[in-house]
Amino acid sequence: MITGLYKKLLLMLFLAGGVFLCPAQSFVLVPDASQLQVEGSSTLHDWEMKAEKMEGKLTAEFQDEELQNITFLQLLIDAQNLRGEKEGMNEDAHEALQTDLYKHIQYDLQNLKDLNCNTSDCTGTIEGYLTVAGNRKPVPVEIEIKIHDNRIILSGSKDLEMSYFGIEPPKALFGLLKADNAVNVTFNLIFTKQE
Repeated sequence: MITGLYKKLLLMLFLAGGVFLCPAQSFVLVPDASQLQVEGSSTLHDWEMKAEKMEGKLTAEFQDEELQNITFLQLLIDAQNLRGEKEGMNEDAHEALQTDLYKHIQYDLQNLKDLNCNTSDCTGTIEGYLTVAGNRKPVPVEIEIKIHDNRIILSGSKDLEMSYFGIEPPKALFGLLKADNAVNVTFNLIFTKQE
């Protein structure tokens, strides 16, 4: 009798709150379909490097199939597989990133704010920490979010400065060629739902 009354009371409280959040759903990065690249300039020419190897995980909450929150996001980029077309530049960049000591560039979500959704298309700002060459710094990023066929797609871009992470821009040709401090990171990350 008491047990039945207790269950009814819990049900009434739940319905009164109007909360119908689905359990958190887990997603994993599809690396072959995802893209992340870093672009910059130097005293001689523009340059571009692409992340050829990365992995990531994401946890999201939905209500009536509409995204309510991203509670976990971690992205790991293999620093030695951040590569451009010129091998000499790759070596200089990897030396600047100290890839022999720091194998990964890592982003860890702390919070998703200003989430605004129109059915399966959303915008928001992810606040988190980016770790480059062992230096962990707060980096907020405005993103677009698309939900389609059990996939979550995150896309956006961010201007950064190498010096923010204690990195000296790479040099070559005895200092005649020097990369600018400013870089732009663009990404299109595709996560698929884990069954």
